Amino acid sequence: MLKNPVRVSVRVKDENGNKKTITHIGRSSFAGNDKIKKITIPATIKKINNDAFYQCNNLEEVWILKAETVLDVGMGAFYGCKNLKTIYVGRECEWAEHAIDKTITNLVEI
Repeated sequence: MLKNPVRVSVRVKDENGNKKTITHIGRSSFAGNDKIKKITIPATIKKINNDAFYQCNNLEEVWILKAETVLDVGMGAFYGCKNLKTIYVGRECEWAEHAIDKTITNLVEI
């Protein structure tokens, strides 16, 4: 098991201090972050936008909790993650044609 996995926060506060639930991971949100080794996507996330984790070179594993709720993974979302070995994802999740590059051979449906 990897140490210190990144967990995408479920709630944040807006500029007025109101709590908001996160439902999308924005374009290029974590792109180029070499500190990330494992990501756990919470059940509230419905969409992972284009290039969200682009070239996260040390990313090895992605778990999508309640994977059936993530309905859309954008183009290049995990492209260029040269150490990414496994993505655990639900069958209902729609992957853009280029969400991952062809070197990722272990896409596990859960």
